Amino acid sequence: MYNMCVKKALIFTVIFSFIGACIAPGISETLKNEGNQKMDDDISISSTMINYELNKDEKIDLLSIDVGWQWAKRAGGTGYDIGNSVSVDGNGNTYITGGFDDAVDFGSYSLTSQGGLDVFIAKLNSNGDWQWAKRAGGTSSDEGVGVSVDINGNTYITGYFKGTVDFGSYSLTSQGSFDVFIAKLNSNGDWQWAKRAGGTGSDRGDSISVDGNGNIYITGGFDNTLDVFIAKLDTNGDWQWTKIAGGIDDDYGYGVSVDINGNTYITGDFYDTVDFGTYSLTSQGSWDVFIAKLDTNGDWQWAKRAGGTGSDRGYGVSVDINGNTYITGHFKNTVDFGSYSLTSQGGLDVFIAKLNSNGDWQWAKRAGGTGYDIGNSVSVDINGNTYITGGFDDAADFGTYSL
Repeated sequence: MYNMCVKKALIFTVIFSFIGACIAPGISETLKNEGNQKMDDDISISSTMINYELNKDEKIDLLSIDVGWQWAKRAGGTGYDIGNSVSVDGNGNTYITGGFDDAVDFGSYSLTSQGGLDVFIAKLNSNGDWQWAKRAGGTSSDEGVGVSVDINGNTYITGYFKGTVDFGSYSLTSQGSFDVFIAKLNSNGDWQWAKRAGGTGSDRGDSISVDGNGNIYITGGFDNTLDVFIAKLDTNGDWQWTKIAGGIDDDYGYGVSVDINGNTYITGDFYDTVDFGTYSLTSQGSWDVFIAKLDTNGDWQWAKRAGGTGSDRGYGVSVDINGNTYITGHFKNTVDFGSYSLTSQGGLDVFIAKLNSNGDWQWAKRAGGTGYDIGNSVSVDINGNTYITGGFDDAADFGTYSL
């Protein structure tokens, strides 16, 4: 058996990644973001696959692939339109959600809000062609904040709404101020169900994840003095369990991820002292980062903090096949991730950190400059390579790479 290692480095605006994979002769290995090109008689690269044939006596060398933009699309109208979350299925189809005002177009698909901000969910194929676009909402402000897709191409979204809103033929009514919604569409964009959660305060769903069995996990914040919630529903939208965490001050869940065993991981921020079941955390000054794990039954397994005297928040979380957890967000001044210490260059800086399945810190890295820099989302592939996206102000460094 002859193997050739293929590596690529991808740097552009606010996304960076380092990917490594080994390809056996005659075997295609799925990678991400390869250019569509023909290199020679032995190497062929399509939109998502790379295939390389090695003869017995060929020298094994390093192949470097310079990856470029594949496509870019716009959507919107004359009002306020925002995309908040994106998810990709196994066939390279892309799903986005957010909010829009007035009338918007997604290619040839047009949507019109009922008044104020409405929810949109839209699908593009692997070439960036719009497949469908759907709206949901009412006369108040309603917004899609998180999206996830299962192995069958069903799409799940969460966010917030106020008053009475429609998701196709499904209608929801909030109890007071803003409530949480969770809704499901099939691969054709047909609404399957819609559920609400909340009370008389201000409640919002911020992140959503789905496991291999179609179970759905959401996190966000609820009530006037915000606390963290994490909840599980089955594929039919029936509630399985709900858990809360928090203290006397504002605490919020921004990101959720689920592993292959149905364990759930959430990240966000907290102030002062908070409880995650029997696990208690105390911030060092202002808001600190938390990362916590629950098992498939919703029982807390561990909770960890990171931060310093500044304002530190965890926004995105992802878990690999071995149960290692990766989080990103922002920090200010000097912060600790267990025994790992980071110092910002001026304003807010990006952090990316890893914990093992027991919640032990493995490493922590920073990126950014003297401006306002933030990590919003993180993803990890089957080889443990990590990808983050976010925003930066002025000049920023990512290791030896400068933007």
